[in-house]
Amino acid sequence: MVAGQVKSEDAVAVSGLNLMVVATDDGDVYARDALRAAASGIWQVEVPGVVRGAPLLVGEVVVVATDGGVVLGLDARANGSVAWRYPEEGTIGEVVAAPTEAVGVVYVADREGSIHLIDGRSGTPLCDSPLEAFGAVVVPPIVDSDTVYVFVEQGQIQAWPAGRCGGVPQGRSSVYPASSVPILLPPAVDGDTLYLLERQRLLALRLNPSTFDPTDPSTQFRWLPYTAESVITTPPVVADGVVYLGTQQGWVRAVDGSTGEELWAVDLGAKVEQAPVVVDGAVFVVTADGNVWALGG
Repeated sequence: MVAGQVKSEDAVAVSGLNLMVVATDDGDVYARDALRAAASGIWQVEVPGVVRGAPLLVGEVVVVATDGGVVLGLDARANGSVAWRYPEEGTIGEVVAAPTEAVGVVYVADREGSIHLIDGRSGTPLCDSPLEAFGAVVVPPIVDSDTVYVFVEQGQIQAWPAGRCGGVPQGRSSVYPASSVPILLPPAVDGDTLYLLERQRLLALRLNPSTFDPTDPSTQFRWLPYTAESVITTPPVVADGVVYLGTQQGWVRAVDGSTGEELWAVDLGAKVEQAPVVVDGAVFVVTADGNVWALGG
């Protein structure tokens, strides 16, 4: 039996070992048999602090970051024993946002205003750098193609070449002063556009500096903000050029990513709790009353 609260997004599957690894809100990481619903735990590890977000899987190393400023690599084959610790001694700043992994590199941002890059298999530190925009990072970094985006709570967005702690990505700016309100939900990147939320509004930020005038903020957006009927409660999800949103009042909305026009909207009657999932044109949604909905398709 797993003690502590487990959210569905705080789990990762280790397919080669048939394991499901979950993190709980009491600072434990559990591995269970993924093929047996009633299976008892295979291993359990107590970590120093609350795990932020879902565990990451890099090869057969399960990576977790805690609010205590420690990042751990747990060996999934060796009963979750600690394969590496970052930093080796002491701590970094408090980790508020879940880490991100791409091509074996783990990206961790801390409340002190720094980003840390770690080899996810070996735990080798690759680099660390302070953010140009000071403030807490409360949503995970996004790695898209050759660029990593870090979102500062106060509203700024910083970009680096992926795998590095400095420089300006090709075809991108290094800093985007994009949002007038705190960034509390992960944005989404699709090509040269970044979709982000401001409470009830969806914005489409141009990422390629050749397509806007940096001295004229009005040119940085592809279209006027799309406004929902209530606060948007899910991160934007983009599939085939359509942006999907869920709201506090229970609406699911589909917006044309190129024009900002609403394509359709459905009232489900209860708060949309998690980001929509799009599979073969069907949109799957979970609402606060425990229902799972399939829309379209």
